[in-house]
Amino acid sequence: METLRRAIEDYLYELDANLDLSMVAAHALTRGIDSPALAELAGLSRDTLYEIRELVPTVVEELSIDVGSLPEAVFRKAGEAARDYLAGDLGFRPAVRRVTELMFNRDYLDFDDRPDVGIDQFDDLWLLNEWIFAVDIGYERDGVYYFETSTDAEMYFKTVASALATQRT
Repeated sequence: METLRRAIEDYLYELDANLDLSMVAAHALTRGIDSPALAELAGLSRDTLYEIRELVPTVVEELSIDVGSLPEAVFRKAGEAARDYLAGDLGFRPAVRRVTELMFNRDYLDFDDRPDVGIDQFDDLWLLNEWIFAVDIGYERDGVYYFETSTDAEMYFKTVASALATQRT
């Protein structure tokens, strides 16, 4: 049920562009989770966007799924990227891009009560966001107001990733 709940949050908050919610529904059925709307969702193609959008609230209602808030879902998704980085399954720069993309999303930042607020390791995350932006457009070595070296940026990101990996929402 947890996998289905997370997939629904990712769908509702548009946190995973590669998500195939119909396939997740089919896997949930094979694990014994059942409802009429879930079975209907499992039978849809991922291209039937309107039908999927119409079915999701019914699936949530029929299965009494407790959908988390946007800040909780974003922080969870950023934590997944951090754990992948710390485990060596995701490279440094892709992990930074994913975490900053999530945590600097306007919809997330609009919340005053976010899981990252008040955690010291996130105080300079905006510098990392600026640094990765500079790297992406080719200005990595044009100034030291972000991080002097990629190694410095990665050392800081390790503290962020560690904080994300240990937080539970």
